[in-house]
Amino acid sequence: MDASQIHDPAQRLPASGAGIVVIEHRVDDLGTRYLPAPVTHGPTHIMLDAERAALATLCGNRLTAASVHTIHGPAAKSVTVHAVVLDPADGTPIRATTSGPAIHTTRTGRHAGRQLLDAGATTLLSGPS
Repeated sequence: MDASQIHDPAQRLPASGAGIVVIEHRVDDLGTRYLPAPVTHGPTHIMLDAERAALATLCGNRLTAASVHTIHGPAAKSVTVHAVVLDPADGTPIRATTSGPAIHTTRTGRHAGRQLLDAGATTLLSGPS
C-alpha cells in the first residue's frame, strides 16, 4: 500500500474525523458563536456529526479501538456510515454499514453504532476481563 492508493472504506477506515479542522468555542459566547460560519463546510459538518453520533453510541472517544467514516452523497442528499470496532487481540473486527438521509445524519450514525453493539462490539470495547 502506498500513498497513491485510495482506500476502500469497506476494507480500511481512516481515523474518525481525520483531516477535519474544528474550531471550538463556548456555547454562551455570543461574540464568537458565528465567526466560524464563513469557513464551515456543510457536507463535512454533516459527515462529522454522523461519525460523532456513532462513537457516542459506542461510548467511545479518540482512544477507542473503533473508527467511523462517513460518505456524503450531496446529489442524493444521503450519508453512508462505515463503522468498525477492532479486536485488541488481533481477532476479527466487527463492521457495520448503514445509509440514510443527510437530514437525519445523527440518527444514521447512531444506527451504525447500535449495529456494532448488537453484533457484539461491547465485548471488544470492554477489553480483557
